[in-house]
Amino acid sequence: MKRSFKAASCLAFVFFLGTSLSAQSLTTTFAGGNGGGSGWGNFFQLQNTSGKALQITKLDVHASSTASTKFSIDVYITSKTFVGKDGTASAWTKVATGNGVSQGRGKPTPVDITDFVLSPGGSYGIAIYYNGTGMAYTNGKGGAGSLTTIKNADLTLKAGVSRAGRFSGSKFDPRIWNGTIYYSKAATAFYGTFGAGCKGPSGTPSIAAFSSSLPKLGTLFRVSLAGMPTTSRLALMITSVSNNSFNGAPILPLDLKVAGAPGCLLLVDPFLFTPVPLIKGKGTMNLPIPNLPALKGIAFFQQALGFDTKANAAGFIVSNGGMGILGT
Repeated sequence: MKRSFKAASCLAFVFFLGTSLSAQSLTTTFAGGNGGGSGWGNFFQLQNTSGKALQITKLDVHASSTASTKFSIDVYITSKTFVGKDGTASAWTKVATGNGVSQGRGKPTPVDITDFVLSPGGSYGIAIYYNGTGMAYTNGKGGAGSLTTIKNADLTLKAGVSRAGRFSGSKFDPRIWNGTIYYSKAATAFYGTFGAGCKGPSGTPSIAAFSSSLPKLGTLFRVSLAGMPTTSRLALMITSVSNNSFNGAPILPLDLKVAGAPGCLLLVDPFLFTPVPLIKGKGTMNLPIPNLPALKGIAFFQQALGFDTKANAAGFIVSNGGMGILGT
């Protein structure tokens, strides 16, 4: 059973194809001209048109506070677009945070954020919220609902709006986020987490890379499960190629309240299900990565499902999400 399961996992990864290129960037503008205060956010649409997984590694932002002011940002994503979702917090998943020191108005301020992954062909709504600094942005052309497009060969960005609160407050439209997105198609192994699990009687399920394990070609990659139902001896790990679409429809994250699990979000598209044995709510998934150069740079996404009849009507709860890139 264990041996055949590993074989199935390997075969699933063999169907993913990809190559690697150098780090690149996309800049909107740093013209400023308008802005908001701490706690405000900018929204825009971002599509990965490269045909490959992109690892977002860093941002330059336009902080409006005086030079040397320390601040942080939070980055959220939703499927397809921000339009119609900027006032709905449940439609968004936090994927990254970062700290910066303001360089002052008119200057890019670098922020080293938690890396996150955009799947090939994926279209996302992006929200960036500022804590401890105001933000400068630029008024867009046209009336409300007008979008300004900035693009290169890999990314298409359509801006956007701003809001004076966290998915709430006054809305200003159209507004262009001032900043630079740095990304990479380099085939370096990576694994991170995003989103949050939903609480059950035994705690909140979570997944993370085991110790220093990374999804390197030709190695055994390990993922730790914790906070799973202590009444269950088995969990299921979902491994997928998308955190954007479910069964072809761009509706992730999906509120599982429709399935009887309120407060739980489906973060990845169910593709490959792996049984993971549990002992007192903890377990480890072992995933052999084939040593195939063609797999370098391929993205995958994961989420664990735990069974507990006392948790809700559906009888299950889910973990946060995991996102990785196969590499060396």
